[in-house]
Amino acid sequence: MANKLTLTDVEDIISTHVAYWDACQHIQNSLTKMLKQELFKDQSYIALYNRNDVIIEPAAAHSVIEGYIASLYPKAPAVIVGPDAKQQGQPEIVEGVVNRFLYDQSEVIERAMKNALVYPFSFLKLALLPEAESIIDQIEMKPVFPWDVVIDFDADKFESSRFVGHRYWLPISTARQRFPGVKFKGELKRNYLNTTEAKPVKGTPLSGSGILSYVEIYEIYDLMNDALIFFSDNLERTDKIIERVSPIPFRKYNGQPLSPMVPIYFSQAIDVPLQGESTLRRVYDSIVELINLRTVWANGIRKEARQMIARKGALDEEAKAIFSENRDGAILEIEALPGESIVGAIQPIPVVGLAPDFSVYESLIERDLSTGTMMGSFARGN
Repeated sequence: MANKLTLTDVEDIISTHVAYWDACQHIQNSLTKMLKQELFKDQSYIALYNRNDVIIEPAAAHSVIEGYIASLYPKAPAVIVGPDAKQQGQPEIVEGVVNRFLYDQSEVIERAMKNALVYPFSFLKLALLPEAESIIDQIEMKPVFPWDVVIDFDADKFESSRFVGHRYWLPISTARQRFPGVKFKGELKRNYLNTTEAKPVKGTPLSGSGILSYVEIYEIYDLMNDALIFFSDNLERTDKIIERVSPIPFRKYNGQPLSPMVPIYFSQAIDVPLQGESTLRRVYDSIVELINLRTVWANGIRKEARQMIARKGALDEEAKAIFSENRDGAILEIEALPGESIVGAIQPIPVVGLAPDFSVYESLIERDLSTGTMMGSFARGN
């Protein structure tokens, strides 16, 4: 058994985790905005266009993610269970119990899978509900964003991890109930994806047990030493470890310690596998190009107005009004010089149309989207 994790070890693990996700925050925010069709509302993109331009954001990101979910994820997930190697056990009972559980958790699993497509990876966390009457209902799952999971990136696979952790927020009143006798200082809850100017900084204090006062908790599973460590910077003392629990209350079939965190990866990074890779990030540049193209196209069409040129004084105000209103069957009277043909009195101003290369470029972008996702346009709903 390895030496137990010290306070310094835990602080190093958490600070490394925070630094990594702080560096990734901009792209995670951009991926979120792209999915919500709000990417070009960012000031850095608005500056590329004129103030009165119309910005068109097609639902390309939504199409990519929902296309994956529709093709990979059944609405009612189920498994088939057979007898074990010794032709023993009760596979019918196991199959019924598992499928009932999967059916109840289908919405949670779908949310976690969407997160794993948009972001580098996702997790599900299992929790016990001992107060539930049925044993099947005593286990629940909830999706966890990747930046809320502390991962041992030095491990080549999740099963080889030396530790794994979960960061979450508790209302200060709940934290005091869960850890009686521990003194906490509350703060304003911080949202990782919050990009507004009003974003609270770490440690923004809130006194008392107000409804907006929270405590940030790190739940670290030391798999080397079979110990569960609760850590919080919100403690009113130097030692920020709230409590150590040993052994870990979750076990594998062979009795080894286990964390309740279940990873979901659709793609792994080539150099650091557990950092994962976002499926949406792979086609990010193509979708940005599609937004640019459709925006330029839309504004170009709106600028294709009918404009005419006429000899000064050829039309009086009434004639101009009739012409601009495009009245059906209207007769325009114009002032023409003796011997002058009225045909040349009014001439249309030629309009330079959009280049046909726009359509060619759009087809190239669609091809890039299909290549980047390994999905045809029909699977993405196009």
